[in-house]
Amino acid sequence: MKLTILFSASLLSTATGAAIQQPKPRETYPLGFEACTETNWTGFCKHYEDVVEGQCYSLVEDFAGKGGISSVRVDEHSYCHMYPNDHCDPGSGNDDDELNVRGSYWDLGYPEIFWDGKPQSFSCEEGY
Repeated sequence: MKLTILFSASLLSTATGAAIQQPKPRETYPLGFEACTETNWTGFCKHYEDVVEGQCYSLVEDFAGKGGISSVRVDEHSYCHMYPNDHCDPGSGNDDDELNVRGSYWDLGYPEIFWDGKPQSFSCEEGY
């Protein structure tokens, strides 16, 4: 008699879904991007918080007349793309049409990068 009751209770919990656990939703993180007019994140700097994934942000208005952008960094869990135009157009697929940023660039004028004063827009996505 005991065995029958336990077996019946087990079947009931499985049939109602009580024993099946739903997967936890993946944790998301706020995205962020900071740009500065001088190397080593000095000069005029602007930090863009709560960046919407995949949305294009123009840097033109915020940095107009300030000499361009010389250093950038992204918030933890952010992976951003910079473009030499104000509408996040990757262009023709040339090496200098887009610069991907995970972490930071303390000097965009560094010979291997050669992006000093170039960034005009950016977009971000979640990255680890």
